[in-house]
Amino acid sequence: QANGQMLSWVLTDPSTSLLEGTVPFLIDWGDSDHPAGSLDSSCSLLSLQLAHPRLDAVESHLSALGLLDLVELQQAEQPSLSAIIESPQGQVEI
Repeated sequence: QANGQMLSWVLTDPSTSLLEGTVPFLIDWGDSDHPAGSLDSSCSLLSLQLAHPRLDAVESHLSALGLLDLVELQQAEQPSLSAIIESPQGQVEI
């Protein structure tokens, strides 16, 4: 980290893509402090939206990971992810 603290982690294989990348790979920070704790908090995530043609499969994976309450799910023909972030310059969608 920028403050000189050593970070260590274990992660699932990020090259394994589940459901077109809509199911995230996971990072276990172990005994390290999460690096987001030292970031500037001038921006915040307002919402995360996920759309997929196989919404039931995505919902099943996210539920098993305990992440279902963190996203808004929508049925769609093509997979997509979008986030709305509150920034000092207003809301931004990516």
